[in-house]
Amino acid sequence: LINSSKAKEFLRIGKIELSKNQYKAAFKNALSATNVAPNLVEAKLFLAELQLRQGYIQDAINSLEEIYKDNGSSLEVLFKLIEAYTEAYKFEKVVTLLNAAQNITSDFSYKFYTAKARFALFQNEYNTASGWLQRAINANPIYDKNRFELAKLYIKYHDYQKGKFALKKAMDLDPANIDYRLEYAKILYEMEGVD
Repeated sequence: LINSSKAKEFLRIGKIELSKNQYKAAFKNALSATNVAPNLVEAKLFLAELQLRQGYIQDAINSLEEIYKDNGSSLEVLFKLIEAYTEAYKFEKVVTLLNAAQNITSDFSYKFYTAKARFALFQNEYNTASGWLQRAINANPIYDKNRFELAKLYIKYHDYQKGKFALKKAMDLDPANIDYRLEYAKILYEMEGVD
């Protein structure tokens, strides 16, 4: 119990560091959490998330496969492993796990729709991805990352009005996100030009 509490404190600090884009400090805290409480799934998932964000995809896959062996019915673990396989272009494994997710639950959450959208994006199936992103947004309207992905998709196909609208919604949900603001500036430039 004490180790679990210590690990959760490391995770709390690590997530704060991550929000500041301090990846080295976030990694340090994630590793400390997994060392203190090696069986705490939340700590392992956070470490895998960091590995994915920093491009250590195979390390993330190895970690997630290990977690999945012991927690095969955890949708959170399953969706994170799907994300890692998608990033690694291991599409056969993605399809297998998406089917497993369908078998585990009939309640298709925004995470399921997001996973389907990311998979479609990696396969360059943009219309399909757009449909899945719309479903994901309808399932969870406050998850700003899906709105951002949809905006980028619209922008890619020069539908700046829709892209601007989707991006404004994302910025309303996370006004401090610099990536959203940069993309918004690009839209304004394309739509109106610079004086």
